[in-house]
Amino acid sequence: MGNWLPTTNPAVAATARVVVSIGIPLIWALCVEAVIHLSRNREAGE
Repeated sequence: MGNWLPTTNPAVAATARVVVSIGIPLIWALCVEAVIHLSRNREAGE
C-alpha cells in the first residue's frame, strides 16, 4: 500500500494499518453474510 496517510507519526500509521487489516476482512465477511441471508430469503419465497 502507498503512503496514503497524511501523517509522519509511526504510531498513528501502525494503528491505521491494523485497523485497515482488520476492517477489510470484517467488511467482506459482512457482505458475504448479507448475500447469504438474501439468497436464503429468496429461496424461502420472500
